Amino acid sequence: MGIRELAGLSSDAKRLAIYNGAYNFASGLYGFIAVFYVTSLGYSAAFFGALSAAGEAALVISLLGAPHVASRTGARGSIAAGTALTAASVAALALSSAPPVLMASFIGAGTGQALVSPNLSSLISTSEPGERRTAAFVASGFLGQVGAFLGTALSGTMADALQPEVGRVDAYRWVIAAASLAMASAVAASAGVKLDLRPGQNPWRIRREDLGTMWRLVAAATMIGAGAGFLIPFFPLQFKYRFGSSASYISLLFSTTNAAMAALMLYMPELERRLGSLNAIVGSWALATALMVIMPASSRTPFGEAIFSALYLGRTTVMNAIGPVQSSFELSMLAPDERPAFSSLETISWNAANAATVALGGLIMQQSLDAPFYVCGAFYSAAAAFYYASFRGSAGRRPP
Repeated sequence: MGIRELAGLSSDAKRLAIYNGAYNFASGLYGFIAVFYVTSLGYSAAFFGALSAAGEAALVISLLGAPHVASRTGARGSIAAGTALTAASVAALALSSAPPVLMASFIGAGTGQALVSPNLSSLISTSEPGERRTAAFVASGFLGQVGAFLGTALSGTMADALQPEVGRVDAYRWVIAAASLAMASAVAASAGVKLDLRPGQNPWRIRREDLGTMWRLVAAATMIGAGAGFLIPFFPLQFKYRFGSSASYISLLFSTTNAAMAALMLYMPELERRLGSLNAIVGSWALATALMVIMPASSRTPFGEAIFSALYLGRTTVMNAIGPVQSSFELSMLAPDERPAFSSLETISWNAANAATVALGGLIMQQSLDAPFYVCGAFYSAAAAFYYASFRGSAGRRPP
């Protein structure tokens, strides 16, 4: 996808992409360092898993009410409110190490994300018509990954630079405080968006003929979310426990992955044109899963850390770079007024499944560093097979 095509997007599509970049920059700052911060306080990986599960549960519960909130505030107002709530919750994380405050912080961040995520996807899908919808998602995904790259890179580097002066725990706190300020600034980035959506009095209404499509999409998202919970939140600890990797090394790797993801996203529409949406999506999932399941064995080779890191970069890039194509493909199969409810329901299913497995993932990792990879791989493989069988032959329809 060329720069000219992205530059030709509507002003609202561009502003939404800029907001997504700012939001992901702040998320990268605190999201990367959170697991190190919690464990540096003396808590276990299992406790971090419990915190993550509480945040996911709050996200799921809040998503049930998110369409009703949007029907009153509009999608744009919900995004601003959710971003502000996340900023306040991250600030609380930096101010106290008491378990109740940590739990409240994760719950608040989950609630804030519930107000942002489905409404952002719905606005992006409406900001451009027809075939240009994929371009709008690519622009948002590209800037989102650039923001995540910068936030993640700065997170570990800043923490390592501050540690000699203030100590490890306070260094992490300063990074988290900076993330809170960055998240607050993202509210301003959304202010210029003119487009808005307000679901009707019954925002959860889905046409009968679309129910089958919706539930198949939700089932696939549930399998992916469940598999991810066993492994993805614990990747920083995988590097720390296997190789003793420093926070700066891990943040450099993760931020490089974000940069690679941003670059590959620009090619994904071309891959979609060559293979078709469904083949591009399922093929990406299959390749990412194959790279993931060989990671444990690679860590025991003479150049284990380097190979493990390269496989992580490849797995994560391929799995996530297809996201804009997937979003466009899925939303194109539903009418515009159904998209906010579907986006909420898909996010609910992914995060509910993730919340159900993330605490278990922490417990499993305490017994075996390898097992989470194989459990996650089994769920991803099942999701890819189910998705392909469900939508084989479907090109999607694209309502105006």
